[in-house]
Amino acid sequence: MKLPIMKALKNREYQSIASFQDVVVGILYKAENSVVLHGGTAIWRCFSGNRFSSDIDAYMDIGSDFTRIKDGIIASAADYGVQVGKIKNTGNLIFMGLSSGGTYLKVEINHKKKSIAAVPTRFERADGTFTDVLTLSPERLMLEKISAYSDRRFIRDIYDLYILSDYVTEKRAIKKDVSDFLKELEAPVNEEDLRTLIYQGPVPSFRSMIDHIRGRFL
Repeated sequence: MKLPIMKALKNREYQSIASFQDVVVGILYKAENSVVLHGGTAIWRCFSGNRFSSDIDAYMDIGSDFTRIKDGIIASAADYGVQVGKIKNTGNLIFMGLSSGGTYLKVEINHKKKSIAAVPTRFERADGTFTDVLTLSPERLMLEKISAYSDRRFIRDIYDLYILSDYVTEKRAIKKDVSDFLKELEAPVNEEDLRTLIYQGPVPSFRSMIDHIRGRFL
């Protein structure tokens, strides 16, 4: 039986961040119900990984209504007793920092105007309960992680691909992308870092994860 995240995490800082992530997700959905979670934290919480991830990444259908969304997040955060730091809007991305009781969390919101194909998913809270959220399909998340690894070669992206590969149901839709990725694959620049991120169970090697992904698609 899998332990609740809070009990499985031994690092107190990780525990504080995990609990605060649950609060921040609630703040975002209270401000705007079109929030679509993606990135490492969404993969961790929605697809049963064991890799700690600290930041929140999301898509929002904001259009030109940035002020309403910003004010909604600030008001929602205040209801939770959370402070919102400076909010930076680059045109396509919104960056903000939220803090409470000494715990700080970065949030990045992509507000591209094109529609995002979201799917309803169960999000595991730190205490072991669940809430409903919107996220991308495992296939879409894999394509994002392939792009991320190609840019930076971080071992955490390979781990996320390894986890997601067991949830993909439409293999044919991304088989070529995965095959092309594996053909050009270079070793990660930080394989040893995975040991500090996996908080439960064995730490898989780069080679074993690639073999698993290859076995699922090729």
